[in-house]
Amino acid sequence: MADLAERAVRVAQVAAVRALAAERHAHDLATDTLIAAVCPGMVGVDTATSRPWFSDYGEAQSSARAAEAVLDPSFAEHVDPPLYGELIRSGKALRRHDGTPPVEQDRILTP
Repeated sequence: MADLAERAVRVAQVAAVRALAAERHAHDLATDTLIAAVCPGMVGVDTATSRPWFSDYGEAQSSARAAEAVLDPSFAEHVDPPLYGELIRSGKALRRHDGTPPVEQDRILTP
């Protein structure tokens, strides 16, 4: 149950970022202010909450490399408009879907 709650919190955090960004979009882009959620990717550990999103743990990264993923967009000289209000991983906005988890995630999460 704790894993489900943790996943729900992560989804809520991204939703909150998107809601705030929607309100501030025009002003923030004009002033080079970035509001975004950033997922650093797999950071050296396989956990139950990360399994639905990562299938290859062989490419887990160090904490330092994960920090770069978070800090790079924060310290960029200018805001990249396609990243504004999005969930960013590896410097790119993750594609949004219709709210239905991919089939492989359903299989992992269903006992």
